[in-house]
Amino acid sequence: MLKRQICLLLQSALEQLEIKDNLEIKVDIPRQKEYGDYSTNIAIVAAKKVGQNPRELATNLTEALKVVDTQKVFSKIEIAGPGFINFFLSDKYLQASLLEVAKQVNNWGQVTSNRQQKILMEYVSANPTGPLHVGHGRWAVIGDTIARLLKAAGHQVTTEFYVNNIGNQVEKLEASVLAARGGKDVPEGGYGGSYIKDVQGGTREEMLSSILDQQKTILKALGVEFDNWFMESTLHDK
Repeated sequence: MLKRQICLLLQSALEQLEIKDNLEIKVDIPRQKEYGDYSTNIAIVAAKKVGQNPRELATNLTEALKVVDTQKVFSKIEIAGPGFINFFLSDKYLQASLLEVAKQVNNWGQVTSNRQQKILMEYVSANPTGPLHVGHGRWAVIGDTIARLLKAAGHQVTTEFYVNNIGNQVEKLEASVLAARGGKDVPEGGYGGSYIKDVQGGTREEMLSSILDQQKTILKALGVEFDNWFMESTLHDK
């Protein structure tokens, strides 16, 4: 947002100097703080096109920027090296920007993309045979963050949790739960975690649902919710 505003100010300043070539304006963040908050090499690039000395053009651009910068975005503008222009943002502008962000709440940063895409994101997708662990939590947060960013960029995003609810692991879960309830040893290859005694339900499907409900509760506490919970069994039904 700030880069875009600086680019627009530079475009206006170039027009003030009657430089109307189709120039690509680049604004970067300097590696060293003493070079300001942002910097540009547009004076060096434009000088080659108009046949001027880069530092002289940088000086003229700086003066033109003072005219077009009606919002007082900059507290200081400096020229460095062969014609780099370094910008220092004003406290007043930064404060006004923060207030604007606060006003927009969750809408800040959202745009309408000209290349809107339909995106399906599948993440976490933990097995329904036990509780979520730290690794699942990591991917929940990363996946949800990416999904929100894509939505804010104007894309149609659908989030999905793929549930592997069939196969040998599900049979082992059922056998482990029944063994725990009967006071028997964990069957070979089964699940012996303390959570097994808390699994509810009398059928295999109900047991899986009990664990899924626990997973959903944890994810919801993280602020992560999915549009679709896709059951692998539906693929086999077809």
